[in-house]
Amino acid sequence: MKNKHFILIIVIVILLGFLLLWYAGRPKPDRMVQVRPSVHSGDSSEMLRQRDVTLYFASEDGQYLVSEARQLGCSSEENCVQAVIESLISGPVQAGSPVLSSKAKVLKVQLDQGTAIIDFSSEVSTGHPGGSQSELLTVYALANSIAVNFSHLRQVAILIDGKKVDTLKGHVDLRRPLIADFTFARQPDTGYSLAPVDNGKTKEE
Repeated sequence: MKNKHFILIIVIVILLGFLLLWYAGRPKPDRMVQVRPSVHSGDSSEMLRQRDVTLYFASEDGQYLVSEARQLGCSSEENCVQAVIESLISGPVQAGSPVLSSKAKVLKVQLDQGTAIIDFSSEVSTGHPGGSQSELLTVYALANSIAVNFSHLRQVAILIDGKKVDTLKGHVDLRRPLIADFTFARQPDTGYSLAPVDNGKTKEE
């Protein structure tokens, strides 16, 4: 009888150990973002899948971009792009500073031959702090976050309330789609300057 009790205790301890290991391996809630299925993603009952992504936020001093690993839940490709953008809107959970206003909303996502067309609500502009450096980091955090997670999407076009705009806040030219530029993720002491020029690009000084 004692042997049976001893074996039962060992089995319970082993099961508890497996349960603890499983729980410890789950993603932390603050690192997961799940978005509603996009209106462009087909069947709204489609199962969400977990996806590891890299997001770009502004450094704390606002001089360059820093990356952050995140896990999110999404369904179709358009829905996954939307999830990445909404993660940028929600802001960093590690070091770094937000690049998009927390009040901004993603109205629509379209994918067209390698270009992600993102339609934002007006708060993406009205809620932006302004300044050329801040605006550069905002648009390239967006372009880089899309390009690094979706290898075939190399350009991002930004609309506001369904309309094309010249700039976000008066500095970076948005009349043409933006191409990802990962030099913005380098600290200034690497020899790259983030000084803006007229076409919204950077120049090395």
